Amino acid sequence: MTRADDQAATLRAWANNRPPAQDGSGQGKALWATPTVVAVGGGKGGIGKTMLTANLAVAMGARGRRVLAVDADLGLSNLDLALGAAPQRNMMDLFDAGCGLMDALSPAGHNVQLLAGALGRMDLLELGPHGRMSLIDAIGDAEERFDVVLMDMASGIGDHVMHFAGSATRVIVVATPEPTSLADAYAFIKVLRARCGIKQAHFVANMVRSQADGEALYGRLAQLAERFLGVDLGFLGALSHDGIVPESIRRRRPFVRDNPQAAVSYGVEAIAARLLRLDAQDPTRAMRPPQPEPAAGRAFVRAVMERL
Repeated sequence: MTRADDQAATLRAWANNRPPAQDGSGQGKALWATPTVVAVGGGKGGIGKTMLTANLAVAMGARGRRVLAVDADLGLSNLDLALGAAPQRNMMDLFDAGCGLMDALSPAGHNVQLLAGALGRMDLLELGPHGRMSLIDAIGDAEERFDVVLMDMASGIGDHVMHFAGSATRVIVVATPEPTSLADAYAFIKVLRARCGIKQAHFVANMVRSQADGEALYGRLAQLAERFLGVDLGFLGALSHDGIVPESIRRRRPFVRDNPQAAVSYGVEAIAARLLRLDAQDPTRAMRPPQPEPAAGRAFVRAVMERL
């Protein structure tokens, strides 16, 4: 494990062990002391990671969660297109003096804010560990403003991908029925285990003909992950191959918003519900205190950065 991976593991452990407190609103809402950070990956390109991230963001926003969608595909960003957003700023602005996270965000639907990537910027692709930690620090500065952070990661198993995945609360692995997709998903999980020490991940089967086919795809990958890697792979759900998906991409409109009755929309809604239920049942997730103290979190992250 590299130093950067070790720092990511430290951040993840800190985020998951904040002391519990009660919500002071009297409404019983699950407002976490730190947002749930979900990284969406899978190794291979073209498997629907961006589509899933965008529609999950909209589905969770509709359920009352304050969502931050992050385009973590550095250099080849398109999450804004999937969300139908028109960003005026992007994550490159975070490196400018005086620009905080909230200044760099763009509205992307009800309760959803987007931190857009910068298309074709080599300086983002060449970010080192310190630069990547700066992005995490910026997100941490607004931790009290969001309940969920969804990161749409790049394809492959490079340093950027592993750093973002290693700093997440949960990692979603996406795969399609293609043998190459399944093989790349296994490789992705293998590197997650070796570099980030991740022993648990979640799986979404995409572009399948039926729920049964999705469950069969999951079964094959879960068996390999447990037997050879020691990784517990949970099943979040299966999304059918549906013509409204490419149409929604062309129209730049998330399909859960425009076609809520479609089977694939029901599938995304079910995945969103399962993710939120996992947090509600997780005893390590602390609820947001009535008087938040974000400065303590920022001080911790900056102390970590000084040790890089």
